[in-house]
Amino acid sequence: MENIWGIVGERLGSTEFNAIAAAVGTSLLTAIVNLTWLLMRSIRRRLRWHTKWFRVSLGPRAAGEVTINRANWRELSSSVHGFYLIAARFGTEEYLEKFASDEERSEGRWRLAITKVPVRFDGKGNAFLMLKIPVHKSLGTQFKCFVAVRSDGDEEKLEVRMQTWEALLPRCKNIVEKAEPPEPNPIGRGGPQVHNRLYFLLDTFSTCVVGARRNNFILENTGDLPPGPLD
Repeated sequence: MENIWGIVGERLGSTEFNAIAAAVGTSLLTAIVNLTWLLMRSIRRRLRWHTKWFRVSLGPRAAGEVTINRANWRELSSSVHGFYLIAARFGTEEYLEKFASDEERSEGRWRLAITKVPVRFDGKGNAFLMLKIPVHKSLGTQFKCFVAVRSDGDEEKLEVRMQTWEALLPRCKNIVEKAEPPEPNPIGRGGPQVHNRLYFLLDTFSTCVVGARRNNFILENTGDLPPGPLD
């Protein structure tokens, strides 16, 4: 490297050489500063949210009813791909539009990160979901759960299964059974590209309006729910 700079210095005058060296040095310094700033901002943003676990019962809402339990899960699970959670974005629409800073708006961009939700069973054999949610410490997090129904290449079979699960889900005590405006139905079907999805809200969390729909919403001060029997 020293030889290269020596050759360049010999062919150029001292003024031109110093100007080039200064420009290169300034560019390198600027690149280092920008990279450091981006790294620090990324770390700062990462420290502003963390993952929390929550448990949501799929046991029956009313005594004597049967919903999802250890005895029937093998049969029920054969008709679905599983339960999933979409971490939609940090913050609510109203806050991001009216009150958020530029940095908060950047953090509140749509994420739409999908994770599969494990199904577990309590001491009575009733099923519950273990939710893993990225919770923003100041903005909170929008999320929504859904079950993906299997079609097995048969649309008629898919429709029968969709109707079965549409009737089953509202009977689970932690799943919202009555729609709240502007949500038209408590159990919502996905659009054309994801028409096998059934979206549902959980009554153990608050909600926020997103256009003509609602998402669940969680703030930092909502505590972890420990694993184990709910009852």
